[in-house]
Amino acid sequence: MNKIVNIPGTILKELRVSLNIPINIAAEKLKMETEELKNWEENGVVVSVSKARKIGKFYNRHWTILLLEKIPNKKDLAQEYRKLIATGGEYSTETLLALRNAERILFLADSIEGRVTNRVEIKSFNAGFDSEVKDLTERVRDWLGASLVELKKYKYDYEVLSAWINKVESKGIYVSQIKMPGDEVSAFTLSDSKRSVIVLNKSDTNKRKLFSLLHELGHILLDKGPTFDIYEGEYYENKVEVFCNSFAGNLLVPEEVVKKFWNATSDVEETIELISKRYKVSSQVVLRRIYDMGYINKPTFEKINSEIEKSYEEYVKNKKTKEFVPAKGFYQKSIIKKNSQAFSEDVFEAYRQNRITYNEIGKYMGVKLNHIAPLEHLLLYA
Repeated sequence: MNKIVNIPGTILKELRVSLNIPINIAAEKLKMETEELKNWEENGVVVSVSKARKIGKFYNRHWTILLLEKIPNKKDLAQEYRKLIATGGEYSTETLLALRNAERILFLADSIEGRVTNRVEIKSFNAGFDSEVKDLTERVRDWLGASLVELKKYKYDYEVLSAWINKVESKGIYVSQIKMPGDEVSAFTLSDSKRSVIVLNKSDTNKRKLFSLLHELGHILLDKGPTFDIYEGEYYENKVEVFCNSFAGNLLVPEEVVKKFWNATSDVEETIELISKRYKVSSQVVLRRIYDMGYINKPTFEKINSEIEKSYEEYVKNKKTKEFVPAKGFYQKSIIKKNSQAFSEDVFEAYRQNRITYNEIGKYMGVKLNHIAPLEHLLLYA
């Protein structure tokens, strides 16, 4: 006999609102009438456990949360994040799910005693708004082991991105990649007292993701404790964003690189193209570095920047959509990117040390048991 459970209406409504899902869309996905769901949210409902599981899965939560009156507060996370989740914010369902995924990573990493962000080393940089960014980025590059000689040897931009991600994760910072609306969020960082997770928009280009990664690293280096930051694009008014943009730009394109190529050509477009191709960074990042170093004036910067943006918009508009054919291991790779390479490694290490069971691997990674072996193989040999 299938057991039944009593679900309060308050939790049903809060779960839906927290993901910014209109009630008619939620009803459609749950295969019921809008008025019926509205009645459930107002008066509660008694359903079978199997039905509760389906509802929980739709809201991306374990079904047992439906037994509570409200979503539990996460006291160890930033107040801004809690407020955003509680109100639904102005973000899309996809972005809110990405935020929840980051929260999940931090929570589960604590339960398996995963790697901890090296706060002692981060504090030693003493990064602040008045920091000499050139000196800071040189020290950070040494800390990460990101030599220019190594980075320019890569042929493809995804190789450069992977190299930087590995270096950041080596310092105990998880880096997740998950799809969000491209015009909404480029990246965000969520930190608690022990760990940080940077989430990159999987929809962005590799060059865009690279800049976002290092921009968010800048936020972590400022070391303001538990934080929540969303990077929505390049803007230069807020002093925190100015610092993080400058930090990322200097780290990707050092002053000596700009000087070398500029002295060789003294042509803006040619310098941008050469540096962009050599170091696999976006044209806008190189343009900004040339402008910040005083080689061009503001009108010239704005003119070229506008041309780059129009060129990219035209590229996106005319880009032919190919039929998606999943490559071998695509699903496993996407799961690892979503959870982050580092967290995935920590989960399997916890299993090897008998701190979690084989079945629990699936719960931590968010997959069925038949995917565990391919995931482990990918982590070990990819």
